[in-house]
Amino acid sequence: MNPVEFLKGLFRFNRTNWRALFLCFAAASIFWIFNALNQEQSATVKLPLNVVYDKSQFVPSAKIPESIEAHVSGSGWDILLKNLGFRLQPMEVVPENLPGKNQFQLSAAAAQVLPLLEDLRLNYFPKDTITFSFDRIKEKKFFIRPDLSEVSFRAGFTLAEYPMLDPMEVLVTGPSAQVDALPDTLNVKPQAYNLDEDWENRVLVLSTEGLKTQPERVKAVVKVEKATTIKIKLPVTFKKSKGVRLVNDSASVEFQVPASKSENIPASDWSVFAVLPGDASVTYAEARLVGIPVWARVIKMDTLYLRKK
Repeated sequence: MNPVEFLKGLFRFNRTNWRALFLCFAAASIFWIFNALNQEQSATVKLPLNVVYDKSQFVPSAKIPESIEAHVSGSGWDILLKNLGFRLQPMEVVPENLPGKNQFQLSAAAAQVLPLLEDLRLNYFPKDTITFSFDRIKEKKFFIRPDLSEVSFRAGFTLAEYPMLDPMEVLVTGPSAQVDALPDTLNVKPQAYNLDEDWENRVLVLSTEGLKTQPERVKAVVKVEKATTIKIKLPVTFKKSKGVRLVNDSASVEFQVPASKSENIPASDWSVFAVLPGDASVTYAEARLVGIPVWARVIKMDTLYLRKK
C-alpha cells in the first residue's frame, strides 16, 4: 500500500466523525475540570475593600485600592466561587491619623480576613501593606477669566469686545493641597474655530482630577465683528540705561480691530514699553505693548532700534 494513501485514509473523517470527536474532547475536558475543582487547590483571590472615613472632612489624595489579594488553599469550587464574587463580603479598614499618609498592615488583620474566607485557609498576603493618603477637604472661591488661545476667526473677522463669562466666579472643592496650588484667577478656555458670527456655549471650568467646581460649566459668549486694519503711532517708554538709548521715542503699530471701533481708538491709553538689553552690542530692544485691549491684534510694528550713548 502507498504510505501517502494510508496516511490520508487515517485522517479522513466525515462530518459526523468530527462532531463525535469534538464531543469526546469536550466531555473529557469538562470531566477534567470538575475533577480538578473537587480537589484541594491553592490560588490568589481578591477580597473587596471598604475604606471607612469621614467623607465630609477628608478626601483621598491618591486612589484607594478597591480590593486586597490573599493567597488561600481549599476546595477548587470554593476558590472559584470566591473569584467570581459569590458569598464575598468586603473587608473594612479605618485609616488613622487623618489627614496624611498612613500604612495598614494586612498581617495584623488576619483575624478579620479569616471569617470572610469561610471554608478557605489563608496562606499569606502577596502584598502585605496598603498605603492610604488623605487630605482635608477645602472650599475656595476663584475668579475666572476667558483664555482665547483656542479661539480663531475666519479671515476678515475678529473679536468685537472682551468675552463674557457667566458667572464670573466659581467655588472649587477638593484636597487642600490641590486647591492651594491653583492660581488666584482661573483661565477658562472656550474652543471655537473659524468664527464669523457670535458664539455662545457652556464651557468646562476645570478638568483637574480630584477637583470639582460649582458650577461645573459656565456660559461663555464671544462677540464677532468684521475686521479692519488701522495704523497708530504710540509713545515708547523705557527704564534709563547707562550704555544705550532708543533712536526714536515713538513706534508705528499696525492693528486689526473691529470695524465699529476703528474711528474711536483711545490711543492715549495705549503705549509701548521697551525692555533695554544689558548687552551693549544688541542693536534693538524688546517691545511690550501696554494697555492694548484683547480685541486689538497686532499685525506688525516698528523695530525699536538702539544706539550707544
